Amino acid sequence: MLMPRPCAQDIRKILSDRYAGYSRFILASLLAVIVLLVFLPSLRNGFINWDDQVYVLNNSSIKALTAANLRKIFTSYYVSNYQPLTLLSFLLNYQVSHLQPFGYHLTNFLLHLFNGLLVFGLVRLLRGRDAFAFFVALLFSIHPLRAESVAWVAERKDVLYAFFYLGALVSYVYYLRQGLKSRYLWIALVLFFLSLLSKSMAVTLPVMLFCFDYFLRRRPDLHMFLEKIPFFVLAAFFALVALYSVYGGSHDIIGLAAAERFHNGPLFALVFYLGRIFWPAALSAYYPADVFYATAYQVRSYFWALAFFSVFVLAVRRSRTVVFGCLFFVVSLLPLLQFLPMGDTKVADRFVYVASIGIFYILAEGFFRLWDKARGRHTGLRVLLALLFMAVVLFCGLATHKRCKVWENSVTFWTDILKKYPQVVIAYNNRGLAFINEGLYGKALKDSTEMSRIIDERYTLYKGYYQLYHANLAILYYLSEGQYRKAIEVTEAAIKTDPDKRYKYQINLAVAYASLGDAGRAEKLLRESIDRDPETRAEGYYNLALVAVNRKALPEAEDFLRRSLRENPDFGLAHEALATIFYKQGRLDESIVHYKRAVASGLQDVSAYNGLVVALMDKEAYAAAWPYARQAVQKNPKDIDALSNLGSVLCALGRPREAVPVLGRALRLEPASGLIHNNMCFAYYLDGDCRRSWAHCREARRLGYPVADLLWQKLGSCRS
Repeated sequence: MLMPRPCAQDIRKILSDRYAGYSRFILASLLAVIVLLVFLPSLRNGFINWDDQVYVLNNSSIKALTAANLRKIFTSYYVSNYQPLTLLSFLLNYQVSHLQPFGYHLTNFLLHLFNGLLVFGLVRLLRGRDAFAFFVALLFSIHPLRAESVAWVAERKDVLYAFFYLGALVSYVYYLRQGLKSRYLWIALVLFFLSLLSKSMAVTLPVMLFCFDYFLRRRPDLHMFLEKIPFFVLAAFFALVALYSVYGGSHDIIGLAAAERFHNGPLFALVFYLGRIFWPAALSAYYPADVFYATAYQVRSYFWALAFFSVFVLAVRRSRTVVFGCLFFVVSLLPLLQFLPMGDTKVADRFVYVASIGIFYILAEGFFRLWDKARGRHTGLRVLLALLFMAVVLFCGLATHKRCKVWENSVTFWTDILKKYPQVVIAYNNRGLAFINEGLYGKALKDSTEMSRIIDERYTLYKGYYQLYHANLAILYYLSEGQYRKAIEVTEAAIKTDPDKRYKYQINLAVAYASLGDAGRAEKLLRESIDRDPETRAEGYYNLALVAVNRKALPEAEDFLRRSLRENPDFGLAHEALATIFYKQGRLDESIVHYKRAVASGLQDVSAYNGLVVALMDKEAYAAAWPYARQAVQKNPKDIDALSNLGSVLCALGRPREAVPVLGRALRLEPASGLIHNNMCFAYYLDGDCRRSWAHCREARRLGYPVADLLWQKLGSCRS
């Protein structure tokens, strides 16, 4: 029996389907490549001292995969939010990469990439046009507003909740397209539940499902409402959970008067987000409320809000797409429009992560209407549209690429905020702390002084920051100039201002007394803090260990450090101190273990790296020492010990020619270092440069460094 020959129409359909499959794959791949190039700087970022330390660095709940930690994660509020799945993702990150920031940033990036692909798939399901879907997905993925959600580790909840939220929408569209097959609705419900466990923002999904019913022209019937009851039950439960986290304590749920809430809430927020989408300039990770509540801004809010709703009303009869896009935007933002005050943060770039899809959908509709009208007759218009699209993509890509670098470290983060809003007190406070961690005490003192000036000028607004100012200035006095009595005076003032934090401040007080030689009083203060406030135990035991070290009581110091690490297994300073004790006792293997834990904890200072390199070199593990020596120099290119260690490791690996410029940099920083001259002598000797080796060897001896007799003898022929 002969098979029927395919007709030309069948052949065209087969080729068209195959081409469409290739087209989708190419566009999805192109989207992934562009997103990678744009967000590449985020993978090099570290942690910052704004929520990252709360969610990750100092969060004991993620440090071990135990039943107790899992129970705590799923049964407790955290940072006034119920977000167990987000914390669980941090816990899994920690099991893989401990406190190395790359793994956390990579997870954020991958989630965002998957979200971009989900947007591509969702829009394609709605419109059936690959180019249209690519347009929306690309603008969503690389818009500068995305930087905050992706480049900031603590904002994992944004990209995680959106992943499940978008997945639920995709599943619901399949449910509608596949004849209301219940399995797709159940999948959507499960994904919705996971989204709620990631961030309470997901409570808008049940209302969003009605928006999709409207857009896809579903006929209203009883089943359409009944099927969404489980979604609304979940949404209501998690909404109550979220409200309790905010208002369950001393907060007032009434807050502002109703008229003032409406004025300073929905209108302001709506206009703010629209403005940031269409003109993403002067973006900031922190927007002080007093700046935006000026009269001029409020007038503009009414104008632009009226314009937005006018477009919506006019589109009701003319364009279902515009109505859908507007609804998508507003519904996604409902919890954040400040109908009820929800915390101190009124607006933030990250809040519009999902909502912006609605605006990009409207823009895509307008773009492709013009594109289709220009077919065949108006080639110039198509060229103009293509150039405009490429210009927008280029602008967004470059702006986002640059903005990702803001989260490189705490100093870059707070400096960016202060460039836009130089009156933000918390920015000076936290940047000053970052400067202290990096040993830049002069810059920290300057920030503390500026912070004090702003507080004095605007006491009513900033009086809550007085205790921060006093406590941080006390630390600054101690670390920078050794003014221990002044540190004691300022710390005692901080205790009077904020007695609830007495035992935390007493740690600083004890350190100051210990530095003045009053070890007995220091120990008394430390033990009192440990007994009265469990949160001070790790730091308290650490400082007791330092007091014991000063008394040469190393076994006692070791015991205190082990207690400190039981309280906080990732306390880098305690690991470093314990490693140093073990090194002095000749216990190299134990020393190396704790130096590695100190390095993994994310310490800003490179002393732990230097100690680890020296310990590994003592074991002649030069290849193992090499990456740590290189990382130390990368973290602090001006650290003499780091440069010297790297030069020594390179010499030991038989690479003296690479060692010479490294040691040369160290020598320029400290020309009178006998150690560096000795290392330079050895590097030149290995490289066969006898004359230069002899010159540095002679200089090292002149500076009093004990050059090895054997090397001195071998260089005898160079002494002419």
